[in-house]
Amino acid sequence: MGELHLDIIAERIRTQFRVDASLGPLQIAYRETVNTSASYTAVARSRGAISVTIQASPAPGTGLVEGIEMGVDARSLHTAGQLTSQYVDDTVRAVEEAVVLACSRGPLLSYPVMDTSITLMELNIPRIAPISVVTACAVECTAKVLSAAGARLMEPVMDLEVIVPEEQLGAVLSDLSGHRRGIIREIQSRQDSRVVLASSPLQTLK
Repeated sequence: MGELHLDIIAERIRTQFRVDASLGPLQIAYRETVNTSASYTAVARSRGAISVTIQASPAPGTGLVEGIEMGVDARSLHTAGQLTSQYVDDTVRAVEEAVVLACSRGPLLSYPVMDTSITLMELNIPRIAPISVVTACAVECTAKVLSAAGARLMEPVMDLEVIVPEEQLGAVLSDLSGHRRGIIREIQSRQDSRVVLASSPLQTLK
């Protein structure tokens, strides 16, 4: 939804419902992602050393992180640690929820993480421990691995069509490619005007 859509909705609220509505500054929906693959192991101590190993990798086009891949077999964890299958299932489920929650606030500016694959590589629990301790370890591990994988900020980019008189074309092109960090894709003619097709970060259009 763009700023014009919000203005229209605010005007409808005023006219139809007779309620005053004021619009605040436009909020940019930034996202975070990773540049490369990395893994990290976090350790917590509670009735023995608990360790969680997570791998983060770029996954273009997958959207927000809503789950994790399983690089660890819960059945082998149950055998090695002499843990009940119910405890293992509950712990793995809690770890996944903790990782997804951690990815809702990225390591850079706390924006949601997207286009990233998260894999649980190892979960070492030598004996039954509070699940809260394991999930806290998983949250720490997620934050560390995202940073290690080269977290970077993603910003929304808008496609623009600017109709401008011929005599103003130079000034518009200078403004788009300079201050607004735009990319000029094409310049067309339309009667006595020029049509500039470009793309520019939304932040620079406020």
